[in-house]
Amino acid sequence: MYATKTPNKSNRHHKGLFHKKTHGRRYQRCFSMKASIVTMKPNIKRKTLRSDILCRSFKLYISMKARRCIMKAGSLDSYLLKTKPADIDSRFGLHLRNLIK
Repeated sequence: MYATKTPNKSNRHHKGLFHKKTHGRRYQRCFSMKASIVTMKPNIKRKTLRSDILCRSFKLYISMKARRCIMKAGSLDSYLLKTKPADIDSRFGLHLRNLIK
């Protein structure tokens, strides 16, 4: 159900709220100036969030960017309703948004 077709978004990305944060790559140079690829991963924690409209708690992966946006919006429900679908950017987040609406 939450499988991915894009290589830059993992299956875990579609099971949580990440607010447009995915892993990236950069080049790291050693002393001899050889370049090696280093993967930069977003800061992700597993948190329990409560939805007042659905009267349920959800234990999901959440990036710290999404957590700050939820705190700014006031609650999980208001974050899902006020945020653009392109910013939510995960199948589970869009599924919760459709349940709340």
